[in-house]
Amino acid sequence: MDLKTFMKLGIDLKEKLDSKVASRVGLGRSIVESPLGAGESICFEYLNFLTLGRRLLPDFEAYFMMAIQSWNRTTYKYASDARKVVEYVLKVLDLQVDANIEASEVRLFDSAHDKVQASALSFKSGDYDSSFNNLNSALELMLKEALGIPTTIASINTSNIIDVCVKEGIGPVEYLKQVKKLIVVPIDNKVKHQGYKADKIEALNAQKAVEDLEHQLRNEGVSLTREQRDKIFGSV
Repeated sequence: MDLKTFMKLGIDLKEKLDSKVASRVGLGRSIVESPLGAGESICFEYLNFLTLGRRLLPDFEAYFMMAIQSWNRTTYKYASDARKVVEYVLKVLDLQVDANIEASEVRLFDSAHDKVQASALSFKSGDYDSSFNNLNSALELMLKEALGIPTTIASINTSNIIDVCVKEGIGPVEYLKQVKKLIVVPIDNKVKHQGYKADKIEALNAQKAVEDLEHQLRNEGVSLTREQRDKIFGSV
């Protein structure tokens, strides 16, 4: 299943959830929403949607896992709660689908900016792990664009590359130091190896660091000698 098909599935599911929420019963000034029945088909559709999302949007895997676990733990399940999750996922999909349009003609910096925007969206929703994942992806794309690293190299060692840049005085060194401190190190040492959960302040500082680096790289660019390029490619 591609992202556009998944988005259509989400839109259809949201319409069904809208219908469920609209069937609330008003009591005086309060509005009481009846919980969904455990055997209702929409409950299974919702969980299937989350399971598919976890596979199709790996940068947001932590969010989907949290949503699945929360739904399974809850005794009384409400359509309005499910709708909030689906609405958030549809916003994410809007960014992802737009980023994939005419992808062969889009520069990496544009794709990196999409990841920065996706991170900001995750931050606003309180999903700080996904925010970090998107910032890490944005950082990889920025480095590929700025340093001329081929797109055929799927994954690069951002930590080693930043170390070379700092040592050789390549690019905005102080900004590179900041992103390594606030993003690369926490991801390597905490998120991956210790099951660490990022907090709001860490995510906010990381977001600002990547946005600052993006601004510097766009405005100043990077020039490399042949020797420097060889060292960078040796660290990839």
